[in-house]
Amino acid sequence: LVALYMLGMALENGEGVPAVDEAAALACFKKAAEGGEGPAMQKLAWCYEFGRGCAGGRPNLPEAAKWYGAAAERGQAEAQNKMALLCEQGIKDAADGRVVLQKSHARAVEYLIRAADAGHAAAQGNLGLLYERGAGVERSDSKAMKYLQLSADQGNDQALCNLAVLYRRVADS
Repeated sequence: LVALYMLGMALENGEGVPAVDEAAALACFKKAAEGGEGPAMQKLAWCYEFGRGCAGGRPNLPEAAKWYGAAAERGQAEAQNKMALLCEQGIKDAADGRVVLQKSHARAVEYLIRAADAGHAAAQGNLGLLYERGAGVERSDSKAMKYLQLSADQGNDQALCNLAVLYRRVADS
């Protein structure tokens, strides 16, 4: 499974193969993901999210959510962060309009906590913003500052800016 995942990466990037082949890369990621390979699930979800290797180059958000969810359950922090972002928006199937993923700030927070606890900088920043807004959690400037600071400490410039704005707001109140 790892070999299939690695082959998919090579095909996607054109490294060690004659040419980039996103459709073949997608097929490799899918086989590895179906076999339970967490990083392949995450990569497959990314391909579906952005339409890479998909028919017509069209994104498929329901499939992206399915595979990000599977990768998130296997502890892939980036997939947990992505699932949180998808939960904040909710997803409808473009073909029939049915709700594929219900909008839920509370579920987004659950995913972000897991990713933030694993040290994922973007998730820490995103969780900090939810605490600042009180979306899916009880509003808490101290928790917002904690998570924004953790993210900023890892070089997340956006978190640093958000932290500065938060400090200013708290100081002015």
